[in-house]
Amino acid sequence: MRPITYALQFRGVANEAGPGVLTARATAPGHLTLSLDRNLRHDSAVSKIHGGRGQFDGASGRITSNFFLSDTGELTDNQLGLVFISPAD
Repeated sequence: MRPITYALQFRGVANEAGPGVLTARATAPGHLTLSLDRNLRHDSAVSKIHGGRGQFDGASGRITSNFFLSDTGELTDNQLGLVFISPAD
């Protein structure tokens, strides 16, 4: 079975210290490939943070995602982010 190529865009809403929107885009196309379990495809992606609104205004950094997609459409996604936020004036 051939890999599935996709593009990943991320737009999330976080509410740790207040409302805000964080915006990021994958740095390269992804390729979902079969895992040892033939019912699962897997991949990882790195997204570059390019700003946001509210508490994330001017934010930068990276988000890494490691995920599995089942043949029934169930998605298991683990993300780790390193976010730099400009100090308030």
